[in-house]
Amino acid sequence: MTPEIAMKVIGYTSSSKLWTAVEESFVILNKSRVIFLIGELQRTREGSMSMDHYLTTIKQLADNLEIAGKIIDQSDLITQVLSSLDEEYTPIVVQINSRENISRYELSSVLMTFESRLERLNQVKNSFTSLSFNQSSILLAHRTNSVTGRGLRGIKSGRSPSFRGRTRSRDRALTGRQNETKGACQICGPHNHSASWCFNRYDER
Repeated sequence: MTPEIAMKVIGYTSSSKLWTAVEESFVILNKSRVIFLIGELQRTREGSMSMDHYLTTIKQLADNLEIAGKIIDQSDLITQVLSSLDEEYTPIVVQINSRENISRYELSSVLMTFESRLERLNQVKNSFTSLSFNQSSILLAHRTNSVTGRGLRGIKSGRSPSFRGRTRSRDRALTGRQNETKGACQICGPHNHSASWCFNRYDER
């Protein structure tokens, strides 16, 4: 008898009463443990755990309940396992529920196989997403460099495209005027201006 138990049965005058007290004490402790373990079993979800870790945790709780005197029916245990899986396992859960009988070992095999398939699909999806992102980044960088290059060409020339256009228009106008001034003046005769620019065009002759 451990010291903890001995402290609970001090004062009993007969072995019969002492034994009955010990039994009642264990029954109370056992009920409390069963309630705790059932709560842990119901709260356990697959979540971020691997399937192997999840199934091992469920089995340990079921074994501890059996030691405490509470045996969980296999069908109830399977129902608990399936109901605590994440949404991505819905297809395989529906398939398992459609079967009449499945052992705990067969259930473990099916779920772990499905988990491996999900991992492969996620790897392919992540690789495709990464490739698409890299291609988009390269295309964006190419477009940015093209726009920047056009802007730099304008900066290197010292004038923006619109300014260069205005300059060319002004140059053409000046050239036209210069061409217009070339030739003989019909009023005074010199060849350095036209009649429209002659200072003598209003003089009376």
